[in-house]
Amino acid sequence: MATQFNQQTLLPKLMRELYHHSMKIQFILGGVETEVEAESGRNLLDIALVARLRPPYSCLEGHCGTCEAFIEHGETSEDKTDTHIVRTCQAIPKSDSVRVNYDKVEPK
Repeated sequence: MATQFNQQTLLPKLMRELYHHSMKIQFILGGVETEVEAESGRNLLDIALVARLRPPYSCLEGHCGTCEAFIEHGETSEDKTDTHIVRTCQAIPKSDSVRVNYDKVEPK
């Protein structure tokens, strides 16, 4: 007996798993730690704003540096130096778990 490939149910499930991969993001802001689950492909600032965390930001384009935070754990698209400080409006998580600490960066 041959196994039949059910394209109508299997493909949408695979597509959801591939393109809507969720990850855990931990934010530290004002001494409060909050963990949120987020879809892949969004930047850290968007994730924090959707979670209503009220992170610091201004330009949303990576120019001003107001949204800078320290990445304590995990990888992002902006990990280009050893400082672990990223502009969250540009940084997209690359690992399943990222810990973002806004408190470790001096406000601009």
